[in-house]
Amino acid sequence: MNIKVANTPYDVSFKLKENTGRSITQIECASVIGSLTYVMHCTRLDIAFIVCKLSRYTSNLSTDHWKTITRVLGYLKKTMDFGLFYNNFSVVLESYIDASWITSAVILSQPLDEYLF
Repeated sequence: MNIKVANTPYDVSFKLKENTGRSITQIECASVIGSLTYVMHCTRLDIAFIVCKLSRYTSNLSTDHWKTITRVLGYLKKTMDFGLFYNNFSVVLESYIDASWITSAVILSQPLDEYLF
């Protein structure tokens, strides 16, 4: 498959809408959208908006939806080597949580839980 690279995952001037015409092959498109969802959850949050929009139309996709899918793939192709690198930081990952719904000011002044990974 020859996919052109793209600078952004989604063209904001192009609006996705419900397909009223002929539907394209659902199995292949649903499989690609499922794969994009996996990639989005694991490593690429930058494609979350468009993947969620495409997921709305999985049952009745048009050629416009397929063009949008290929644009996302082109964006991933171009940004394949992008990443976040943390240098000169300690290896310890710290996380703090305070999930109390109690409204007492005395209790809220003290953190309830602390987690250190």
